[in-house]
Amino acid sequence: MIRKNVLPAVETALARVTIVLAMALASIGCDTLSGAAQNSSGTGASAGTGTAAAKLSKVEAEARDAALADVAKHFLKGFFFYNTATTEKISPFGTAERFLRQFRELTVQSVEPETVSAADRLNGFEWVGEVSLRIGPGREAGDPGKALSPLMMSGMMGMMGIDRPRGRWTQWVDIPPQSLRVWKLRGLWKVEQQASMLLVGRLPTLEDFQRAGVK
Repeated sequence: MIRKNVLPAVETALARVTIVLAMALASIGCDTLSGAAQNSSGTGASAGTGTAAAKLSKVEAEARDAALADVAKHFLKGFFFYNTATTEKISPFGTAERFLRQFRELTVQSVEPETVSAADRLNGFEWVGEVSLRIGPGREAGDPGKALSPLMMSGMMGMMGIDRPRGRWTQWVDIPPQSLRVWKLRGLWKVEQQASMLLVGRLPTLEDFQRAGVK
C-alpha cells in the first residue's frame, strides 16, 4: 500500500520538474536569439561589421580586418565604450593637452573598392579602397580646453567646440562616420596613416583615467 501511494507522487513531482526545465530552456533560447539579433543590427557598443558591410567578398573582408586591426592599436574596448588617450596642441605656442576620447561604437559601415589601374597593378597594388566606420556619439575628459572642436577632431567642419572640464566627461556629441584608406600591396595590407581621429591616440592606462578624474 505504501509503494502504491508513493510512486504516483514521485511521478507527479518528476513531471513538474520536467515542465519547469522545459520552460527555462525555452526562455534561455529566446534570450539568446534576441541578443544575437541585437548584436547583428550594429546597435549599442558593438564592434565589427554592421548590416551594410555584412556581405563582403574575401578580399573586402581582408580590407575590413586590416582597418579594424589598425584602429585597435589606438582604442581600448571597455564594457560599453571605446577609449583612447590623446595628447594634442591647439597652437605651436600653447601647452599640450592630455585627455581621453570615448566613442559609443566602432562598427564597419561599408567597404568601397576602387578601380586599380593597369599601372598600379604593375606596381604591385592588388586592391585599393576605403573602409568606413560608424563611431557613434563621442565625448572627452581630461585637461581643460575645447573638446570635439574642428581642429581637434581632425579638421571636420561644422562641429561646435564645447568646454572640456577636468574631472568629468563632456556632453555626448554626434560624430559622422570616418573613412580609412586601405590597400593591398604585394600581398601586404596597409592603412594610410592620415590625420584621422581613429589613428591619433594610444591605448589608455589606469593612470590616464585617474589623471582625467573619470571612470
